[in-house]
Amino acid sequence: LAADWFRPPTLIPFSVRRDARGIVAVSGSRVTASARYFEANPHDIGAVVYATALVVQGYRRPVPGWLADGIADYVRFHKFEPGATDLPDPATARHDRGSRDTAAFLAFCVQAYNPDLVRRLN
Repeated sequence: LAADWFRPPTLIPFSVRRDARGIVAVSGSRVTASARYFEANPHDIGAVVYATALVVQGYRRPVPGWLADGIADYVRFHKFEPGATDLPDPATARHDRGSRDTAAFLAFCVQAYNPDLVRRLN
């Protein structure tokens, strides 16, 4: 997500807690992961990548949630874990329906039209 006009943070506070809710939570610039989840799923580093991408985005203005989450899933599934998720069903997919659909739409646009699209949107 780095670009000439945007510098991501270089330090993101990260903790692992037994009492964490969900898989990975983002609060401001902090990421908290569930110890129980990662004990059972030690290879799901992509979940941390997704949460970290949300922190890195650090938007100062309102951004549609579908776009922010879609960019985070784009970073996860199309940069960090390419091929780790199925493509959405074209009959039901919408760019704003879910973060994986948005990520797939962004990946298509990056490939077909502009390799810098996600960085520019961010």
